[in-house]
Amino acid sequence: HSVNLYATKTFGADDRMRISAGQSSAFAAMGRVKWRNRPATGFLISECHVLTVRHFFRDDKAVIGRRLNFSVTPQAGPTIASTGTVIASGRNQGIQAGSGDWMLLRLDSCLGRALGFVDIVADAAMPIHPTLHLRSAGYPNGAGAWLMMDPDCRIRGQLSEEWLHDCATLPGYSGSPIFHQVVINGKERLQVVGMQT
Repeated sequence: HSVNLYATKTFGADDRMRISAGQSSAFAAMGRVKWRNRPATGFLISECHVLTVRHFFRDDKAVIGRRLNFSVTPQAGPTIASTGTVIASGRNQGIQAGSGDWMLLRLDSCLGRALGFVDIVADAAMPIHPTLHLRSAGYPNGAGAWLMMDPDCRIRGQLSEEWLHDCATLPGYSGSPIFHQVVINGKERLQVVGMQT
C-alpha cells in the first residue's frame, strides 16, 4: 500500500536543518536518484530496492526497464552508488499524478546491506492525526551533498488518496520520505508514512 503526499513550498519559517547521512545513521537509506541531469530524492525500502517518484521522467512513456543511478554521499567518506532498473511504477497523469506518482528501482548492488533501509508503516499501524509530529528529509537542488530535514511537520488534510502536509518542499525533494523517528532496541529507525510527490 502506498500513500503519497503533495505540497509545493515551505510554510511559515524555514526550520530545515542539515543532517548527517553517515553510514551508521538511520538517514543513510536516503539518497539521490539521477537520470541524465535530472535529480530527485529516493530511499531504500529493502536491501536492494529504492522508492522514488514516477514524475521524475516527465513523460508518458513506459518506465519499466529504464536504468537510473542511486547514490548516497556520507558526510565522511566517498559516495556509495549503484545503477538500478525500474521494476514497477504507478501511472503518470501529469505533474500532479497523485497516488500513481511512484516508482520502484531494483539496484544492481544491494546498498541496503551496508546502509540499512527504512520501515514502511501501513495506515492502520500509525493513525495520522494533525497533532502527530512528523519529519521529512531530502536532497534539494543546489545543496551539494547535504541532506536537509524539516524537523517538525504535520498532515493538514486529505484529498482522495493524497495527504496535504506542511513539510518543506523544494525542487529536488520529490521522492522524499515523510516519517516518524523512533528508537527500537536501542537503534534509531525511520518509520515512513508517505512520500513527497
